Amino acid sequence: MMSEPPNPEYFLDSFPRDAFPQYQWTARAPRLPQAAWTTETTHRDGQQGGLPLTTAQSLHIYDILCRFTGTSGAIRQAEFFVYHSSDRAALEDATRAPMEFMQEFIAAVQDICAPTGLHPKFRVCDTMGLGLPYEDVTLPRSVPRIFATLRAMGLAAEDLEFHPHNDTWLVVANCLAAVRAGCAVINGTSLGKGERTGNAPLEGVLLHLIGMGYYADTPPDFTALNDLAALYAEMGEPIPAKYPLYGRDAHRTRAGVHADGLNKFWWMYAPFNVPALLGRPLEVSLTKESGLAGLIFLIRQHLGIDLPKDHPSVIAAYEWVTEQFEYGRQTSIEWEELQPHVHDVHALV
Repeated sequence: MMSEPPNPEYFLDSFPRDAFPQYQWTARAPRLPQAAWTTETTHRDGQQGGLPLTTAQSLHIYDILCRFTGTSGAIRQAEFFVYHSSDRAALEDATRAPMEFMQEFIAAVQDICAPTGLHPKFRVCDTMGLGLPYEDVTLPRSVPRIFATLRAMGLAAEDLEFHPHNDTWLVVANCLAAVRAGCAVINGTSLGKGERTGNAPLEGVLLHLIGMGYYADTPPDFTALNDLAALYAEMGEPIPAKYPLYGRDAHRTRAGVHADGLNKFWWMYAPFNVPALLGRPLEVSLTKESGLAGLIFLIRQHLGIDLPKDHPSVIAAYEWVTEQFEYGRQTSIEWEELQPHVHDVHALV
């Protein structure tokens, strides 16, 4: 028999109610940089990946990213197209190149720069998304081994930048592996726009950097990126409905048991305080599995009234919802369609 604890364990150190989830280290990664930040390539890789930007839209995106960053230093530079044939001819991917070649290349650049006083920085690219976030696989695919080797050459964390893509689904994991291995800078795009499957989504990377303890005093403003999502939709380049954090359905449930959890205590079925931290609502769409709990959640969310399950208006509306699905409806019911069937709740409270 399992014993019933006197109080529930919510692990509030890991899941604070008013902040993003936090990392609780068993032992802090030994090569973790003192500071870490990102750089933005929406105006380069984003356009290269098919994002059609007018001058006005480019400026609008830049302004949104400035609001997002604020004084946090989360994004420290933005890059734009300056391509020449010599750029296209270079070797691109560190995850498909011999380490010996990379070491010789870095040493040669350092020798050239030494008499001039210039301080070179090196971008490690994983353009095809073939890197792996594990130390126990061999080079060239091991992202942490690449950065551990470069750090062993004497390169500082702030002199290294990682530019990955998401072709094999590992882009955020590879970014975090790079930081843990001693790379201070991640290059990507906000909301992941870019070629093929996209660049590193900086909002996802930064959420985890915050969890690691970075930006504790001056966090970026994640609510600002709602405007960027809206702008992309206006441009005919919307992010997918189920895109993490900012997709239309990212915080929408259709299951009654989940809606019941949201009714009782939101943190049971939300990753963090989504309305406060992202400026987005927790939402419920009604399906044949939503039950009374989903209906009660929608009424509370949109009318600010907490009704019991046996309230006459709840019962009447639920009967209408049930009838819709009994007659073969397959699509979910949203508030706009449901609202006329609960319009009398104020009179009945």
